[in-house]
Amino acid sequence: MTEQQLQSARQLSELDTQLTAAQQQYQSLENDLKRQFAGLEAKLVAAEEAAGPDELAVIEIGLSELREDIRAINNARQLINRDLLQLREQLNRVQLQSN
Repeated sequence: MTEQQLQSARQLSELDTQLTAAQQQYQSLENDLKRQFAGLEAKLVAAEEAAGPDELAVIEIGLSELREDIRAINNARQLINRDLLQLREQLNRVQLQSN
């Protein structure tokens, strides 16, 4: 295995590690947002019984924004997963070339 191949393999391995960590962070953030969303939904149900129309509108706007955030996180996670898969494929090719 040449020095360049070794360096490429190390770099790909580091990127793989970084992407895995980023993926875990996004999943953690997504789970946090889902918990917040569930809590707000429960509050919305309670608020519907006690709140006026203006207060309900504010709550519904907040829920809509949370839904958008969750969609954005899911999109980012899909991109990270795609990039991670590509890097793993590259790493496998480099490892095969080195053998």
